[in-house]
Amino acid sequence: MNNKDYLKKQLEYKSNLVGQGFHTQLEDNRHACVNIFGEILEASNFDNSQLFLQWKFKIPPGWELDDNELLELDQKEYEDIQLEEWNRIQSITQQSKVNTIKNDDGTITAKAHFCFPFDLQLQVDENELNFGKFPQLLVQVSSMDSWERNYIQGYGFIEIPHTPGFHELTMKTYRPNDDLYTRVYEFFLGGGTKVKDLDSISNAFYFDKQNQPKVLNRFPIDTESSGDIKIRVNVSIQRESYQTMSRKKDYQQKNQEMKTKYRERLEYLQQQQEIQTGLPTALIKTDMGYVNRFHTTNLPQY
Repeated sequence: MNNKDYLKKQLEYKSNLVGQGFHTQLEDNRHACVNIFGEILEASNFDNSQLFLQWKFKIPPGWELDDNELLELDQKEYEDIQLEEWNRIQSITQQSKVNTIKNDDGTITAKAHFCFPFDLQLQVDENELNFGKFPQLLVQVSSMDSWERNYIQGYGFIEIPHTPGFHELTMKTYRPNDDLYTRVYEFFLGGGTKVKDLDSISNAFYFDKQNQPKVLNRFPIDTESSGDIKIRVNVSIQRESYQTMSRKKDYQQKNQEMKTKYRERLEYLQQQQEIQTGLPTALIKTDMGYVNRFHTTNLPQY
């Protein structure tokens, strides 16, 4: 087997390890592929038991879902599922009973565990990736009692981190602080003040009747703090410029090391020159003898 056949075998072996379900090259170099996957781990410090979460990903302008390519990659598994039914943007978790856990410092925390996974694959232009917003995770926390009455426990949102890698996030939530009449109504019949559109909890502006953007004023709304939601998320970014950036970074690092080496050498020579200049006779020992400033004298070597 010659060298060419050996390299071909190595490439085939690595290709088999990667498989066909991984995009090794983007069709458009101007776009980047962003994979967001993780889980909603737990909810803590909420009042009622039997919690469940309604969550949704808010996709910024300029971002596109990549579900069609995922269906093509795994056609056998999802061949009978319509794209509308195969929704990765929003869902509702299962009901989880709240358990009290004693902490190391003696305090007690009420936690409801979900471990609800999510997986999202998006494509975005590189300019939006560098300077734009990332998707946001919006959550509505609700509870259900033994009479199947629903109660709103809180709302919250958090932006997905811009840096690739593993992240563990804590989402703070809030809920409307209703008046006495609404609280009595909620106690007997359930319900409570509910946000009409879940996307509005993270909006900083709205559009008026003339379709002009206006700043959204939340000052008149009376709210109170609610519990926390713990989220684990992994972010991976695939784009063509990463390879160019890596090569440029290596070149800059080698160039910097070379400059540092030459700078240290120059400083050493300058120090030696200053020492030689400060000598009374400025003698320099060479193979030919001793040389001073005014004349050369051949002296025997000792």
